[in-house]
Amino acid sequence: MALMMIYQEGLFGKFENSEAIFLPHSISDHCPSMVKLGLQDIKKNRPFKNLNFLTDKADFLPLVEMCWREQFHGTIQYKLFSKLRNLKKVRKTLNNDKVGDLTIKSIEAKAALDDCQRLFDLQPLDSNLRIRETKLISCYTSTLKAEEDLLRQKSRIQWLKIGDRNSSYFFKDINGKRNRSKIHYITTDDGSLIECDILTILGCSIPVRHEIGSILSNIIDKVISNDQADFIGRDITNDEIREVCFSFHPNKAPGPDGFNAHFFKITWDIVGEDVISDVQEFFRSSLLLMELNAIILAIIPKVPNPSKMKDFRPISCCNTLHKIIAKIIANRIKHCLPDITTTKMLAALSWLSKWI
Repeated sequence: MALMMIYQEGLFGKFENSEAIFLPHSISDHCPSMVKLGLQDIKKNRPFKNLNFLTDKADFLPLVEMCWREQFHGTIQYKLFSKLRNLKKVRKTLNNDKVGDLTIKSIEAKAALDDCQRLFDLQPLDSNLRIRETKLISCYTSTLKAEEDLLRQKSRIQWLKIGDRNSSYFFKDINGKRNRSKIHYITTDDGSLIECDILTILGCSIPVRHEIGSILSNIIDKVISNDQADFIGRDITNDEIREVCFSFHPNKAPGPDGFNAHFFKITWDIVGEDVISDVQEFFRSSLLLMELNAIILAIIPKVPNPSKMKDFRPISCCNTLHKIIAKIIANRIKHCLPDITTTKMLAALSWLSKWI
């Protein structure tokens, strides 16, 4: 009965950290269950993420342009990183001021609109009430759109584009993903349960380098021709970098810097020149700034409510600049792959290329 109550739609949103553990049945013909409501209040410093709906605000582009005019000293890549870091500090404040609790704001806007319309029904000739109603309608619709856009970005539903307001659907999808992906415990090979931080299981964060150049030279028997090498190594053009950047889906998960492809598309007239210089600098020097080369290693569950390490698959969430460089390289080498790979390998690489 307790489980049925928790998993009702209304209560499920209030106890989104709840979990149920079924214990051995012992001598009974029923398995006892233990329900944890997860009521502990744990405050976490959430990383910065670019909120797409804020880019529609009138003060967004002037804010980006103001931050972008600041001068920094160092390499091209360091200057770009410093500008993004400076902009991130300002955007964090903007996120807190503009977002708040959009659900509460929409309820308050609806209540104010209802009160105004009741008065307007009693005094239909009052021009001030008509003007006030128009402003409240605009405020209410903009709040609803902001709430829907925010939930759409969080849920990362990409196939649903048009129709009625889908805030309720997005909210249910977000809660569903959180609960399906939650790691309550890890089951070891001997069946024991481990309730600890997943980082202690994955290991340390110290990078380990392996020299594999000599090993690969003894294994690889197919190489590209000189003409193919010249084609791959040709100069990177401005249009090529812009085309790759605009080919990314705007709502893909961002990297550690929090700026997704949508941000660079909207602000390209301001940041595009620095992005182009940064990418071209990488192909000239073969060096990438450590902060731009950082990734978020995320483990994605392959099954609902995973409990074993084999139930996960790791993915790397890269910064958008890193994705641009990787996509340019992938676009160039894919023309040479038929000459150096088998048909089966080429089919697998074609399937993987869509994720870059």
